[in-house]
Amino acid sequence: MIKKLVKLIIPAKVIFLTQSNLAFWCDIKRFTLHSNTYYKFNNPGKIKGHLTILYHIIEKGLTMPETRLGFGIKIIHELTDLCRFYLQNGFDTKDQIFIHSVEVLNEYLKYHELNNFSLDADILEGIKTISSIAGIDTCSSQYHFSNSMFFKYHQSSFIEFCKSRHSSRNFSKERIPIETIYQCIELANRSPSDCNRQPSRVYLIKNKERMLQVFELQNGNRGFGHLTNTLLVITSDISLFQGNERNEPFLNAGLFSMTLLYALHFHKIGACLLNWAASNSNDNKLRTLLQIPDNEQIAVLIACGYLPDEFKIAISPKLGAIEITHEII
Repeated sequence: MIKKLVKLIIPAKVIFLTQSNLAFWCDIKRFTLHSNTYYKFNNPGKIKGHLTILYHIIEKGLTMPETRLGFGIKIIHELTDLCRFYLQNGFDTKDQIFIHSVEVLNEYLKYHELNNFSLDADILEGIKTISSIAGIDTCSSQYHFSNSMFFKYHQSSFIEFCKSRHSSRNFSKERIPIETIYQCIELANRSPSDCNRQPSRVYLIKNKERMLQVFELQNGNRGFGHLTNTLLVITSDISLFQGNERNEPFLNAGLFSMTLLYALHFHKIGACLLNWAASNSNDNKLRTLLQIPDNEQIAVLIACGYLPDEFKIAISPKLGAIEITHEII
């Protein structure tokens, strides 16, 4: 009876807007409470998440086309301090993420020793102390590929093909034919989408000056962005969704982008997915720069290029299926 009265008194649109706003506020509350936004390391998951961010920054630095000796000092200090915090709180030292964090620190030391570069005494002492306490004296080793080895399985079984794809931040000067990019986009559009609405849109940038303007607004391309041959900006058309489908634009863009990465790999094109965790100001600047309408949600960027004869790839170890699966029986 009460529900019927509410429907008579309050218009359906008002009820819908109230429900939608509540859903958004619940999203914000959950993210604020449980994300690592404020670095409240009150559980191992948050610590391991930040360890991964930090060690991956160092991995990327070790695989840059021109690795700068002495790079990432601030990150090394932060990674060392967080490893120390991890140990002091008695967390699992057999955990893969922690072990790899220490191994990356050891690789950083070894790389500079091999290149006869003297690091500050506090960095040397900090890393060696962590390594000693943790009982980890092994080093990680970033992948070194030849072009032919990297694409050896580009037309093989799905298992071999899938395992052979890695993000690449090394690109040659050879230009990618625009027809090939369109072939990749055509394959990407075979991705599943909500009710076949196909909301994904692609902004294809070949102009170098325009590309660099885009990279100025994105925070993860330092050291290799200028080498990119083709830049793809993936968006999702919000106008195709309704009701509580607030997360669907990103879901559909993610599915589309993964298929696109596979398509690029099939065509022997290197690629690196770049986040668009941008401020509102930078988001608006990119919209203006590329004339992206307001009804499209900017999701990700993909830097592409043919690969050089020899290059390095970040090792970035993956968790095993048993580690990320919860069996509900």
